[in-house]
Amino acid sequence: MFYFVLVVLLFVTSSAIRLRRAINDDNNPEYLWQTDRPIPFTFYSDFAESDRPAVRDVFRAIAARTCLTFKEVPEDSCVTSQIGKNRNQVGFPIILKEKTCRSEVNYFEHIFYALGLQPTQQRADRDDYITFYENRTQPERVSMFEKYTSENSKDFDVPYDFDSVLHITPDVFNLNGQPTIVAKDPLYQYAVGRNIYTGAHSDYLQLNRLYKCLDKCQAENAVCENGGYVNPHNCSECSCPRGFAGPLCAELDYNEATHKGCGGQIDVTGSWKELSIQRDANENNISCHWFLQAPQDSHIEIKIASVAPENQLCTFFTKTWLEIRSGDFTVGGYKFFCGNQIPKLPIKNLGNFVVVTLSQDYSDPTRFSLFHKSIPDE
Repeated sequence: MFYFVLVVLLFVTSSAIRLRRAINDDNNPEYLWQTDRPIPFTFYSDFAESDRPAVRDVFRAIAARTCLTFKEVPEDSCVTSQIGKNRNQVGFPIILKEKTCRSEVNYFEHIFYALGLQPTQQRADRDDYITFYENRTQPERVSMFEKYTSENSKDFDVPYDFDSVLHITPDVFNLNGQPTIVAKDPLYQYAVGRNIYTGAHSDYLQLNRLYKCLDKCQAENAVCENGGYVNPHNCSECSCPRGFAGPLCAELDYNEATHKGCGGQIDVTGSWKELSIQRDANENNISCHWFLQAPQDSHIEIKIASVAPENQLCTFFTKTWLEIRSGDFTVGGYKFFCGNQIPKLPIKNLGNFVVVTLSQDYSDPTRFSLFHKSIPDE
């Protein structure tokens, strides 16, 4: 049996991969953490005090959106934690040890792994969404792209999500500068693995289903809309994807005091209309959402005219992006980080309801312009 501290979960061996598959099999509940008591976690003494609040925030975020609870316990140098949980392990904590990677995203990613989730690019259905190029990949890293099968892993009916914090980026571990992963739908390519700051809505949904958090609500489920799922802390309300609000996720997430005109609802007509905004750097990160609604028996087309910054090198300002979503809002949509990623042709494979999101880092001035119109269905 191989044992690892939490921060090296990305570099696991095949033995650990087999264990993680078992964790994703609900026929092996002994590999899951308990839900009837807090899951303990602790820091090694070398873990900087200044970094610990970000880790605690991650545990709080997971607890807020699942039935899992966590408790920080004092360090015990005699205790280690493997990936997930040993079937005989009772009360052993998740261990966090200081490493060079110390951003909040690494904490989300590794803690999700420790709780039993798997890398998205290794899902059994991944070939429906991506093409993996082994000949472009560092040989010692090929195992990180090993595809599971439906017999030894589960996705709990959660759709494949390029926006998952557990999805690897196309440029990591490449040999020759070419992407190791290419999205089957080219419009998703810039979104692949670029969520590096927080758990995705789909990550939380999968974790809830893995631990059967939603089962207790079956008799009194709220009927969630737009990809929401029942809040395990309040069965009459829903946990919503970004852009949606209200008890059933049927409302636009918009507050005039906060958004100040950034966002709103738009009726889409049969002629091209512009939607544009320009925002300076500000004091806080902000996300603005627009609901675009076309008549029944029609669909929306969108032409993106500009996205700033227009840097041709496109260094991915990872908290500042424009997103287009339609259909299943459980997962993320098409993302564009800068001007040279704009598609040359209109985006046509959309329904009659589209959500446009602008995410802005407080330090990044940004702007975008797009045009929309409705087209009757044939």
